[in-house]
Amino acid sequence: MTNKHLEYFKSLLLRRKEELLNNSNSVFKEITDNNNKPSDEGDYAAEEIRQYLNCTINSRDRKCLLEIERAFARIEQGEFGHCENCGEEIPVERLKVQPFSSLCIDCMEDMELEQRRPA
Repeated sequence: MTNKHLEYFKSLLLRRKEELLNNSNSVFKEITDNNNKPSDEGDYAAEEIRQYLNCTINSRDRKCLLEIERAFARIEQGEFGHCENCGEEIPVERLKVQPFSSLCIDCMEDMELEQRRPA
């Protein structure tokens, strides 16, 4: 992978990280600053669902942030853009869509098939 590609992906990862952190901060602020007390059971249920969804989204975002940090580590180690399983180069097109990818498509599909298999 060229230095130009690495700089592009560093920038892409940094932007995505900032977006996730900003989103996480706004969700946290919304949850903690919520002064609107539900007035009836329907409002209470709607508020519970909203908070549950916010927590679910926040959990997904935290996982994504961890993947981004792992991608930065792979860049520093000179391993970015190579599959952690087979060592083959991950296509730039795949990295443009999901810059923190650590597996090539074939290895990712194999992993997904293995996870779906009954124990």
